Amino acid sequence: MEFDQELFINNLGYVLAIGFFLVFSGILESWSSNFGRVAIPYIFSNLVQKIGLPVLLLLCYWGTLSLGQFKMSLAGLGFVSLLGLLWYAGSLGQIRLKIRPSMYSPRLLKQMSSYALYGILTSVGALLAFRIDSIMVASMINVKSNGVYNIALFMANAIEIPYLAIAAISAPLIANAFQQGDREHIMSIYRKASLNLLIAGLFVFMGLWICVEDLFRITPRYDELIAGKQVVFFLGIAKVVGMVIGMNNLIIDLSRYYRFNLVSLLLLAGSNIALNYWLIPQFGITGAAMATALSITGYNLVNFMFTLVVLKMQPFSRSTLMVLAFAGISYGAAYWLPETGSPILNILIKGAVLVITFAGPIVYFRISEDIHFILTNFLKKTAIPGPFHKDRNVH
Repeated sequence: MEFDQELFINNLGYVLAIGFFLVFSGILESWSSNFGRVAIPYIFSNLVQKIGLPVLLLLCYWGTLSLGQFKMSLAGLGFVSLLGLLWYAGSLGQIRLKIRPSMYSPRLLKQMSSYALYGILTSVGALLAFRIDSIMVASMINVKSNGVYNIALFMANAIEIPYLAIAAISAPLIANAFQQGDREHIMSIYRKASLNLLIAGLFVFMGLWICVEDLFRITPRYDELIAGKQVVFFLGIAKVVGMVIGMNNLIIDLSRYYRFNLVSLLLLAGSNIALNYWLIPQFGITGAAMATALSITGYNLVNFMFTLVVLKMQPFSRSTLMVLAFAGISYGAAYWLPETGSPILNILIKGAVLVITFAGPIVYFRISEDIHFILTNFLKKTAIPGPFHKDRNVH
């Protein structure tokens, strides 16, 4: 297998355009989160992509769009996201085109320029590090295999959706705590976020992995999609590890050691490219997933060790071990269930078992006060009777 340079060069313009839109969309999304605004920016930066991309793929599959039109439309999605974020940031009154030179001292301008350059390099590095596997699968195998790989990647990406939301909410709080020198508050956010993300990540991952074959059987392309099963596993494991210790990346980013993230990110990009070149020829798309999983896990572990040694912070507690124990019991209970012959029925039964054996004990033993609070409030508001609904009347 060789890297298809011609394919890459022919699409370089689209790659650069999409990269530009993603970089500046990320900057605007982070800017909005500084003012406590998360939901609307998420719609433009993520939801537009997640809805638009499947629509474009279907239109291309049905022949409504040619391949060239698909590429232009894909770049157009990024442009729409960027415009939406620009509009929203402007509606907050936080974008000012009028510049008053008196506001910016030479020292402040130097600091702003340095941080802006770091932000751009980090965004480009992240784009290279986290998207290179898909590009290399298409170039070293074929576009069809890349389609299977991206479907499995899309499934695995569902695991980290809670992380994106919690990180966006936590960023301004951590930044303010650093400014105030409130180390205890940062530690509290770190530990609570890690515990809640471990619970959410394990729950989604176990559900995906146990039901992955049934999910593929629902489609008419089971024989082709089943090749992506191990991709879901390896990428899913990497996502869960990132959920547990990934907040350290945000903490480093907002500390005075923020430049370290760029170094570790460049190491991630380099290792990912090297591992893909080594593993794709041997294991195909599973090799690409293994390479990405190893690189991302290594990146998170390096940053975790930096946070532990330099900042003296770590997120683990006894609750972490309890969650892992409940997950092991729950996975065993759902995995050994007999097959019913119906993919949809299998998914429903296995999902119900996971909820009862994993989510149930987590809430009952109040492993996470945040999750317990959210669920009990939901049950009270919906008037659903149950062991956590203490205010219901018995007639």
